[in-house]
Amino acid sequence: MDVITVWLFLSFTVERMVELLLAVVPRLDKKQVWGVDVPVLLALALSLVLSFGAHLNFFQIFGVDFEWPVVGMVLTAFFMVGGSNVVHDLLGWVNAAKVNSRANGK
Repeated sequence: MDVITVWLFLSFTVERMVELLLAVVPRLDKKQVWGVDVPVLLALALSLVLSFGAHLNFFQIFGVDFEWPVVGMVLTAFFMVGGSNVVHDLLGWVNAAKVNSRANGK
């Protein structure tokens, strides 16, 4: 399976899992810890677990050599926090950059 497809699927999974947890425990929706909304912290924790567990490295996904794989996995988790919308936006930006560079002859 394509790594980007896995990333998109896991981002969607994070989004749905947080929604499910908030449906089961609705009080968490309005709570904050250290000034951060609990749903965001739940999404971040789940995203970190999934990105490290699946060895998803942001830099490897886009073919960039980077010395510290942990940074790539954390960056992947940060993008997964927003759910599938963030991944769609990021992929759209990458595709637009490719189209623009081809149009400019670079």
